[in-house]
Amino acid sequence: MTVVRRVGVNLCWLVPGVVGGSEQATVRTLEALRRRDPRNFEIVLFASTSFTSAYPALANAFETHALPLPDRLKPLRVLAEHTWLRAMVARHSIDIVHDAGGTAPGAIDVPRVLTIHDIQPLLFPQRFPATRVAYLGRAVPDAVERAARITVPSGFVRDSLVEHLDADPGRISVVPWSRPDVSERADVDVVRGRWGLTDRRYLVVPAITYPHKDQVSAVRAMGRLAERHPDLRLVLSGGIGPAEAAVRSEIDRLGLDGRVIRTGHLPTASVLALIEGATAMVFPSRYEGFGIPALEAMSLGTPVVSSDAGALVEVVEGAGVVFPAGDDAQLAVEIHHLLSDDERRAELVEAGRARAASFGPERTAERLLAAYRSVLAGQ
Repeated sequence: MTVVRRVGVNLCWLVPGVVGGSEQATVRTLEALRRRDPRNFEIVLFASTSFTSAYPALANAFETHALPLPDRLKPLRVLAEHTWLRAMVARHSIDIVHDAGGTAPGAIDVPRVLTIHDIQPLLFPQRFPATRVAYLGRAVPDAVERAARITVPSGFVRDSLVEHLDADPGRISVVPWSRPDVSERADVDVVRGRWGLTDRRYLVVPAITYPHKDQVSAVRAMGRLAERHPDLRLVLSGGIGPAEAAVRSEIDRLGLDGRVIRTGHLPTASVLALIEGATAMVFPSRYEGFGIPALEAMSLGTPVVSSDAGALVEVVEGAGVVFPAGDDAQLAVEIHHLLSDDERRAELVEAGRARAASFGPERTAERLLAAYRSVLAGQ
């Protein structure tokens, strides 16, 4: 007789539109589990009400229990994770709790699997609000110490946990995020036309202006390329973040108004269309625990020009152009070579599609299920 184990996934922390790339990664992992139909496991979601509203297909696919609180009131939500979650785990006979958001609130008397997307707030506290850094500085090391198993999206994050938090590498499983679904995107010609990009070559940087995304380096590279490539434009798609003023100041300093297009926040379908129509997707980030935009671009057949920061080399792995993070001069050189070499660009398109294809949802689901099995086996 097959024994079915119940896995409670803690999603109380996941408020759509607030938690960034970890939202996309978590949703895709759940979708991968849904496709995989894990027969030996029942997946039970403990989620915010806004999550169930934003992702009704997932809420209907799995047994789901919504947090009975306004989830955008963070102090109440965190308190509920320490109290309500524990009671629900006991009431619904959960065998394993999977804390998918990097912390493991409360004392729960079943084994816990912890997913950590990255530890950037611990390594670069100056980039984040002091209250968040103070909370995570206590909560993350505590969760790492208590977890039966830890899953991470990349070898880079695994090594960071070992180096900076003294985590046991034997308890860490690398569960790479799966490639995004890029099928539902806007019409490329319509989007290009909206931003005056019809019949123009352009580069796109799809990111909120957080300091670590380093749009400033992309703007400086554009300044170096402007005279040699007068038809080229740089598109910065993404919402306003803490580095917005620095980015706009650099655009003004270099006299690039009109050459650098700032779209602000756009729907995902429009962002994907911008990436598809671009000559290259530029990803100058100073830190990444994974790098979903690189997979998006490769899936769409757009060459990737990426920094070597964090997990990006690991994700791109020879299927894109890599430059030293923060080196805008070398970034400009690499873009110039790409603009001048159609054969090289075609090679990158082919290599990128093949690389993206290797990040299938089946692999994500199976590696996560293997992590669950190892906990049940006491490994």
